[in-house]
Amino acid sequence: MLTNTVDACLSTRRKNRLLWAELGLLFLVLPIILALNPYVMFSIALAIVALIYVVYICKSEFSNNSFVAMWKQLKTAFRPNWEGLWPRVGIKFMVFALLTSVFVFLQMPDSLFVVLINDPILWISVCLFYFVVSVLPQEFLYRSFFFKRYKVLVDSAYGFIFLNGTVFCAAHLMFHNSIVLLITFCGGLLFAYTYHKTKSYWLVSVEHSFYGLWIFTLGMGEMLAFPAARAITLGVQ
Repeated sequence: MLTNTVDACLSTRRKNRLLWAELGLLFLVLPIILALNPYVMFSIALAIVALIYVVYICKSEFSNNSFVAMWKQLKTAFRPNWEGLWPRVGIKFMVFALLTSVFVFLQMPDSLFVVLINDPILWISVCLFYFVVSVLPQEFLYRSFFFKRYKVLVDSAYGFIFLNGTVFCAAHLMFHNSIVLLITFCGGLLFAYTYHKTKSYWLVSVEHSFYGLWIFTLGMGEMLAFPAARAITLGVQ
């Protein structure tokens, strides 16, 4: 009996070491390579390999049979949870909007609402597609997948939230901008906390889209590579 218990503990420790190694490779080493590697095609190939691996893990985690069953289980697991939407999202967002507005007004006044004023069609297009093309994949990977896969590695809920915020920040190393890293680290902490409290993939996705689209609307889209934001900003200046 004691031998079985010891074997089980060793097996758990071995599995956790492998999970730590996987987490480090996918969420720290890979973003660093993508940020520093000058060979674009090599970076794209690495990203595709990582994506295939994550899809394979998702299939194993959610279903042993088919991708159809996997998505059905996802739909059940991450149903919208709108209870407490206003206090959880609205108030924090207003504080963020106020602070960023003051920052842009003082530091980047020429960029204030530059896309909305000069190319409203582009602004509408980005608002329509940003949620689907950018936010949903990010929140699936960094919240749903990350929480389900790696939560066992950290006993403290707040320690795990800090870890999640750190890797979300690391994903934005490729922008080579300290302000972007600060914003995404704080955003990662915020989104991780929301997901920890609500377990709602949809709620945290809506929250994420609020922040991203506000940054774009305010005039900071160039820093986060929003479509044509740099060209419009330079054209106006």
